[in-house]
Amino acid sequence: KVKFVFRDFPFLGQESLDAGAAVECAKDSGKFWEYHNALYASKTEDAQKYGGGENDGFLNRDMFLNLAQKVGLK
Repeated sequence: KVKFVFRDFPFLGQESLDAGAAVECAKDSGKFWEYHNALYASKTEDAQKYGGGENDGFLNRDMFLNLAQKVGLK
């Protein structure tokens, strides 16, 4: 048997802290993994298209709210 434990460790600045808080809110609604996956996919796409990096302003309130709507959170 294997027990898988996932813990986020926001250490890259305010955007990292905000992303961790957003995922925890999604967890409270039973959508942790859906939101987690959408968040990482969005950031990866941003980096590929625009060369975005750490603390580039991409992870902001509007983006978090759009992702919440995308995964079915209100």
